[in-house]
Amino acid sequence: MAAHVYQETAKGGNAYGVFIGGDHPLTQIVSPNSPTQRKIVIIKDSYANAFAPYLASHYREIWVVDYRYFKGNIASLMRQHGINEILFAHNTYVINGGFAVQRAQTMLDSGGTMTASEATHSGDSHVRAE
Repeated sequence: MAAHVYQETAKGGNAYGVFIGGDHPLTQIVSPNSPTQRKIVIIKDSYANAFAPYLASHYREIWVVDYRYFKGNIASLMRQHGINEILFAHNTYVINGGFAVQRAQTMLDSGGTMTASEATHSGDSHVRAE
């Protein structure tokens, strides 16, 4: 599914749909004009949808992983795409609940149920930031 960094309106019940097209298991934001080659993965809930586009001028590639839907392995994804930075972006209520920490730990271990290649093609979204 192609998405835009900012959509005209949020659709459905999730107002965060206005940012990066809503919640997807995996979204890649590519900034071809970025002065750097840096790559980062963000493990997030919908709270970070509004934040992720702000990193576009600082990274060539931003891989946004929604821990609620992503079934792959983060370590594998990072190795496959040469990503060496990671950011956890959650609202404080979610991160204090423990489920987000447990899911992130599973995805970082070998506990992912999909390979990195499968995960990057499972309900993924691609954003091009110019």
